[in-house]
Amino acid sequence: MSRGRQLAEEALALTRRMLSLAQAGDWDGVAGAIGARDAALMQLFAGVSDAAQLLGVEATLRAVAANNAEIIALGRESRDDIGARLHALTRGRQAAARYQSTDRF
Repeated sequence: MSRGRQLAEEALALTRRMLSLAQAGDWDGVAGAIGARDAALMQLFAGVSDAAQLLGVEATLRAVAANNAEIIALGRESRDDIGARLHALTRGRQAAARYQSTDRF
């Protein structure tokens, strides 16, 4: 296996791990794996002097990109869910504050 293919496969394995962690809601785990995955990709691309050298790993890189898109989508869903929960919490606090302000009589 060429060094380029090895790095691409490593990046794919790490990206799949990140996707699994994202699906489980382990965003700290995702953040922890980003550095290793990005390092593998940086090493891969650092050794490329022309795009033809990537032809052997094109499918693997496409899989990395597809998995990454899923991770981003899950992150957005999680962000939106947290926003909705915070909004509901704020509404609840406001309602409790209003109730307490009228309960003094």
